[in-house]
Amino acid sequence: MIKRLLILFVLIELSGQVHAQFFRGVGIFVGPNTSRQRYKNLNFQDTINMLAYIPPSHKSAELPSWTVGIFVELLKKKHIRWQTELEFTHKGATEKPLLNPYTGQRGAGVNSYTYIQWNNYAKFLLEEGYRGFWYGMLGPKLEYNMSRATPAYAPWAGALPKINVSADVGVGYEFLAYSPFKFFAELHYNPDVYPQGVRDRILITNRTWELRVGIVYRPQKALDDCNAPRYHGQ
Repeated sequence: MIKRLLILFVLIELSGQVHAQFFRGVGIFVGPNTSRQRYKNLNFQDTINMLAYIPPSHKSAELPSWTVGIFVELLKKKHIRWQTELEFTHKGATEKPLLNPYTGQRGAGVNSYTYIQWNNYAKFLLEEGYRGFWYGMLGPKLEYNMSRATPAYAPWAGALPKINVSADVGVGYEFLAYSPFKFFAELHYNPDVYPQGVRDRILITNRTWELRVGIVYRPQKALDDCNAPRYHGQ
């Protein structure tokens, strides 16, 4: 699956370079993220005999981590682009599983997942201002889980599917520059599209926030749109 995604990403990039009117730019980003998981236990909760008690329905604590990726920006339109990405990221949650329901004693554990993702966005550009311009991003992420460590609620957290689809909404700002290299910053909200039913009627969903900083390179021949700074003199 990973090889197919890599091949597809390379083909898209090469295709964009061959058709200059379609290719807009290529870039890289890196940044911190924070994620947590939500558990929903659909079983009857017998609080007297403590049956079907673990894992309970709950929201875990945040797990800070990081992400890095590369992307290609496509479409020769003034206010809309297509951005396709290959991203390497970590997600998960900080858990405090209940060890003793009678004393309330809890343990500690971090469930972590390493993903490679193929992301595709519709990118909506606003009018350029004095220092740069704002833009919005909306699209899906196809995720492949490369590795995982699930010490907390292992029978359920460790049974998540290897392939998942999540949604992403982002807002970004690109800074004005009189060169082909442009700097930008973005904030992304990335929730699962649907709960993942793993086993024993336990549903798990993930929510991740990403803060990205990066640089995009747009060849001079592609700078004939609203992103190209125009100096009119005095």
